[in-house]
Amino acid sequence: QFNSNDNAYDSLKAGKIDWAFVFIPDIENIYVAGNPDNRYWFPANDGVRITLNFQTKNENNRKAFTNLNFRRAVSLAMDRKSMIEIGAYGYVEGGNPASGLPPVHWNWRNEEADAVWAQYYRYDLDAARSELAEGGFADTDGDGFVENADGSAIQFDILVPSGWTDWVNNTQIAVDGLREIGINANVSTPEASSYSAVWQPGDFDAVFAGNSIQPSVQRFYDHTMHSRYQNTNLWWASNITRYSNRELDRLIDQMALTNDTKRQQEIADQIELLYASEIIHIPLYYNGMWHLYNTARFSGWATENDPFINPTVGNHDNKIYHLLRLRPKNGD
Repeated sequence: QFNSNDNAYDSLKAGKIDWAFVFIPDIENIYVAGNPDNRYWFPANDGVRITLNFQTKNENNRKAFTNLNFRRAVSLAMDRKSMIEIGAYGYVEGGNPASGLPPVHWNWRNEEADAVWAQYYRYDLDAARSELAEGGFADTDGDGFVENADGSAIQFDILVPSGWTDWVNNTQIAVDGLREIGINANVSTPEASSYSAVWQPGDFDAVFAGNSIQPSVQRFYDHTMHSRYQNTNLWWASNITRYSNRELDRLIDQMALTNDTKRQQEIADQIELLYASEIIHIPLYYNGMWHLYNTARFSGWATENDPFINPTVGNHDNKIYHLLRLRPKNGD
């Protein structure tokens, strides 16, 4: 284990590590150059998002987060192009629908929802300021930051794990955009264990987070949206947004009870449109699957030319299946 990406680079470069899931900037020079056994494959991973806690214990922030104009403004202040090209070195792609649906399930996307979401999945600071004004947010005390319509202050941290360099960089880009339109947000970088420990008790305002990959679209909706997963510490589950909607829960439950693909599509359309209209969270781009491997001691790795499995190490079944495909070299 390493406590940051930076601390892992020397061991990776030297070929001391056979398998890793680490973001490396300028990977050809830092990791590949000089060691032909150092290889990588970065397929698309789950969506990356900023999630605002709809049930934050900070009453003033809760007033802002539950205001649709505020959430629209937050999305419009996101410089996603810079996040992709600078923070993530161009290794990743955008195009996220409002739900954060992973690319493997894009056949469930809804054109009407995409058209609604396209209005806010762009970088437009003037439009963001207009949304704040329409929502009653204004700088009433002259400190450069907007307050709620009742004059109460808005101030929150966006949590991101320390050492996750690409995410930390992109959280800073997000905060820069928010402060530019007058929202008093800051970056906070706790250790990863502390970062996730606050989810279950709800002791946070906002997080820079992932969006999960699941084997079916119904499972994706269930895990990331259903209120049953609130007040848990499940990774990337709906506890992060703490958004609760009985109709949404009902739709997700219904989707699990039918094999009729037409009916399933009708339900998916409603869910996608709800997320596009309400902007429940702020999708940014798709994370890379930071699959690094060294061929000196083992063969059988998943590669771009042999993509027999999703190479994520975050899914234990995938990891075990991948491991069983490996074979030691030289009789070792």
